Amino acid sequence: MDATYHYPALSAKKLREALKIGREIGIKVTVPNAYDLSLDDERRVQEELLRIHEKPFFADKEEINRVKNFTESVVGDEYRIIENLADCYWEENLYDCNGICEWCTEKLFMDLKGNIYVCCINATYRIGNIFEANNFMDIWNNETYIKIRSLFYEGKFPGFCDNCQFVLNGSLRHVDNKNLDSGFKNRRHISKFYKEYTEGGTIG
Repeated sequence: MDATYHYPALSAKKLREALKIGREIGIKVTVPNAYDLSLDDERRVQEELLRIHEKPFFADKEEINRVKNFTESVVGDEYRIIENLADCYWEENLYDCNGICEWCTEKLFMDLKGNIYVCCINATYRIGNIFEANNFMDIWNNETYIKIRSLFYEGKFPGFCDNCQFVLNGSLRHVDNKNLDSGFKNRRHISKFYKEYTEGGTIG
């Protein structure tokens, strides 16, 4: 499994740049304790960049098909409705938040079919699919991810976070769960499918 902590010099350089930009435009940037920002070695940065780019994410289409066939044999027919998060209702009437969730800045949840979600709790609302993308960064920096992070920076929980057990049990490192609005404990329906079904839309 690949991760940014495998490239400490490059991560430190980019995080320092992010902190600088954050100060310039007035956005608080939170850096996980696992990263050593004092590491300043351009030679190592270039070596790490070469390591990242020396191999493609997938070797060829045959490899993609092998992965798809294997996961299909494991997962079989889809057992739940998968919706695109961008089509759902989670940007209005939001609760106040102090901090930012590491699930949208450090990691993600991906199922065996390559669908990518913000986290395991919201694993029915996908943000993209790794098999359909040219590059992972096309998903990681797409409009939906940018909107999610922007809401946190604006001091708001995205609507799909309501009743999040990670928030309620205090397991998120950078989110303060004190003084939560009482309504936050109620799970909201953000599903486009649910809305159309319950409001007599075209879904039967």
